[in-house]
Amino acid sequence: MKVLVIEPHKKPYTQEVEHTLENLQRIVDGLIEPIYLDDIAIVVNEEGKINGLPFNRALRDENRRILDLLFGTFFICGLGEENFTDIPEQAISKYSKMFSCHEYLIKTERGIGVFTI
Repeated sequence: MKVLVIEPHKKPYTQEVEHTLENLQRIVDGLIEPIYLDDIAIVVNEEGKINGLPFNRALRDENRRILDLLFGTFFICGLGEENFTDIPEQAISKYSKMFSCHEYLIKTERGIGVFTI
């Protein structure tokens, strides 16, 4: 299965993985949790936030408002009727661009912010 992998502080890259639960868990370093968007799934470590995995990227809506904070390595794949599938070719470009910038959490006077470079 072809997926787009996003590691903290690295550019997204595609990877072929054998479609087994163990291999998918290996990518995210733990239990998997999908976040469903349109025709794709963003698959994260289910316990990434509470287990102290490094901050990776902010998930934003079309107006750039932050919807969620993603911790640890995650991947993006396509959605079949009952299983994950290859990431659609058009989604590779879209999500590579969306997650191309490195992001960092910073403490501000108003709380926690996300700094993008």
